[in-house]
Amino acid sequence: MHLNLTPEQNKFYAEIAAGRRSSLVGPSAVVGDSGELLGPFGILIYEPVLGSTLQKVGEVLRFSSALSDRLRESIILLVAAFHSSGFEWNVHVEIARASGICEEDLVLLGQCQRPSLLEGVEIKIFDIARDVVMRQVSETTIIDLDSDTESPLLIHALTLVYYYGLLAELMNLFGVESKIE
Repeated sequence: MHLNLTPEQNKFYAEIAAGRRSSLVGPSAVVGDSGELLGPFGILIYEPVLGSTLQKVGEVLRFSSALSDRLRESIILLVAAFHSSGFEWNVHVEIARASGICEEDLVLLGQCQRPSLLEGVEIKIFDIARDVVMRQVSETTIIDLDSDTESPLLIHALTLVYYYGLLAELMNLFGVESKIE
């Protein structure tokens, strides 16, 4: 139990500190050297029921996604770049590299452009996600989706956009500063 935390906050803290993200270290860490929660979790601990719910959504998106690792990380980095979220960029850039995203594609993502490694339906899904992030959605943006195979991917992609956009804006509004490295 951590000093000065309510029982609900302690429960949330334990979810994060012992969860799948707890093994991240360095710029990717979600628990600091002194045991404090970092990034969005350091904010969400003040509203632990909401924080717990959101972190569960994040776990599904990260660890049980219908998207390929490279598409998922491309979308997360796109959102991080658009919202100038150094924390999310720094957490996910190493995961992106491990999923096969090269340095040239990281530069493109940092400019909110499509990486070259995406193929087939990944291109369509990324482009729709980018249109949503950039607030450039038009009627033609999603008109040609094959509902049986592409709709689940689009649902995951758009949920990623809004989930990571929410976290980025919370950190921006609460002054959680971190430079994109």
